[in-house]
Amino acid sequence: MLRNTTDGINGRKRDGVAVARRTAVAVAGALLILLGTLSATRVYAAPGSLDPAFGTAGKVTTDFGRAGDASAVILQPDGKLVALGTSYVAGNSDFALARYNPDGSLDPTFGTGGTVTTDFGSPLDFAQALVLQPDGKLVAAGSANAAAGNSDFALARYNPNGTLDPTFGTGGKVTTDFGDGDEAHALVLQPDGKLVAAGYTDTSGSSVFALARYNSDGSLDPTFGTGGTVVTPIGDDNNSAHALIRQSDGKLVVAGSTRIAGDYDFALARYNPNGTLDPTFGTGGKVTTDLGSPYDSARALVLQPDGKLVVAGYMDGASQSAFALARYNPNGTLDPTFGTGGVVVDTESGDGAFALVLQPNNKLVAAGFSYAQGTQDFALARYNPNGTLDPTFGTGGAVTTDFGTEDGTRALVLQPDGKLVAAGWTEIAGNSNFALTRYEGDAAVLMVLTAGTGSGMVTSDVPGIDCEPDCKASYAQQMTVTLTAVADPGSVFAGYSGDPGCEDGIVTMNSDTTCIATFNLLTAGPDLTGTWRSLIQSCKGEGVEQKCKLKGKVQIHNVGTAKAPSGSFLRFYLSADPVWDGSDTLLQQVSVSSLKPGKTKSKKIKYRQPTSQTAKGLYLLAVLDVTGLMAELDETNNLVVFGPIP
Repeated sequence: MLRNTTDGINGRKRDGVAVARRTAVAVAGALLILLGTLSATRVYAAPGSLDPAFGTAGKVTTDFGRAGDASAVILQPDGKLVALGTSYVAGNSDFALARYNPDGSLDPTFGTGGTVTTDFGSPLDFAQALVLQPDGKLVAAGSANAAAGNSDFALARYNPNGTLDPTFGTGGKVTTDFGDGDEAHALVLQPDGKLVAAGYTDTSGSSVFALARYNSDGSLDPTFGTGGTVVTPIGDDNNSAHALIRQSDGKLVVAGSTRIAGDYDFALARYNPNGTLDPTFGTGGKVTTDLGSPYDSARALVLQPDGKLVVAGYMDGASQSAFALARYNPNGTLDPTFGTGGVVVDTESGDGAFALVLQPNNKLVAAGFSYAQGTQDFALARYNPNGTLDPTFGTGGAVTTDFGTEDGTRALVLQPDGKLVAAGWTEIAGNSNFALTRYEGDAAVLMVLTAGTGSGMVTSDVPGIDCEPDCKASYAQQMTVTLTAVADPGSVFAGYSGDPGCEDGIVTMNSDTTCIATFNLLTAGPDLTGTWRSLIQSCKGEGVEQKCKLKGKVQIHNVGTAKAPSGSFLRFYLSADPVWDGSDTLLQQVSVSSLKPGKTKSKKIKYRQPTSQTAKGLYLLAVLDVTGLMAELDETNNLVVFGPIP
């Protein structure tokens, strides 16, 4: 079998028979061929550096009028980002949303010029949480009517274009009154389409955890708690829930803070799907953790694949404040393999964490703010699975970003390509604005090893892999790299193995990956070659009336040790040189039946050329097994050249 290559072959003529040596071959049929076309660069910025392809040097700000700040951000499947927060105009505050294209520009197909504001009819509406439904609709949660001293949970659902969805609640809005001073700070979407909001409500002068579950139309779900709501005191008083996740078993975990003996501590509660506390978690479904400062508060929560829970927030003491994280086992006990006794207090990276994401490699990224530079700035820190800072991220594991004045992060989302988008606020001319930053993610290393009794070459369509026998290259996360295996003469490519995802040679770089290409020696197999027995060009007439035809015979030899199967093709090409490439003219194709070892057979060409054309001075190429039906002992002798034609 011979595969056409653009880098050509080197041919030489001997006694009317030409032999050729290819500089590159690829084996098909019994040998797997994997091809693709991708374009990319292997120059990657350091993880944690700002992404210059986003906004202006990695930063975006959006002005909603007098003031605005973002508290949540989500990533749509199409790569667009939606930030949610609050806008302040003329003494009133409203829900505010902005949708951004992947490059950070506002998406004009959303709302008005990319932004939406929603007034619940009260002076002060505050938006805190956002989820994306599978149908593309967005649901925001927060509070409404705070000015009257009786704020309620408030939810709004938006169509993909930013208009309110009238099938949800009343005109797209829902409010829930727990009694007095109710605020929703977190929101999750269940697989059945129901929504659960978590926050707090004031009860007799002290706040408690508050949850509400809604049907897909916005009505309260009576199968949850009491009439769709649940309230839970944790410590002595001042309980506030800020984060919420749903486990695969349907249980809900809430994280926030509580006051015990005058100090604020981390507080968690786990609920069964019906809203009752789960007694297998902590004490009666509740857990508190004192970090040793007067003010400890959990603001973000993630669930690991192993069932462990990680919360992030802050501790604020008399002399310093810090990022604070704690990891809990599924039963609510602190995990001693994380930090010190399950707790990490990071005084170097920032002063308060409000967001947390878990990367596929189990590293954790917390985002919040830092006063390290004299003003409040965006701050991110990445931690290894054991809680130590990851020195490969930013400087010593941390990154700060200054927009020029007072800035702070409230939300964080991880893109499939490993990049991180943080959202919060920055002050511009005395007013706060939505502020977003995007940071570079990790590169992933692809290592390719060769194994087996034979030999061959492995290359990649995204530049980087070009090895015999072993090599490695770095690629952006989520990039797809297609490997091509080419066996050396006398060898056969037997397939890929190694890490998951290597089997077909099309590797998605979710993490560092090692693939093994196996080449084995061919101990038996067919081997087709040939010789020109005759070739004559005969012409009649002259000039524009000249008519020429070619007539010849090629003798095919199976010089291998096994029968060549039927079904292969012999093609005849007319060429300006003895090199077979894409510029050659196909004259005829004939099929070749099976041929036993040591046997020969002949194939003829009869071709009438167009009027006035002649093949004089050109070459006639006969290419055996042109489609790569079989794996042969020698892949370099399928080209038979006659020429120049007299």
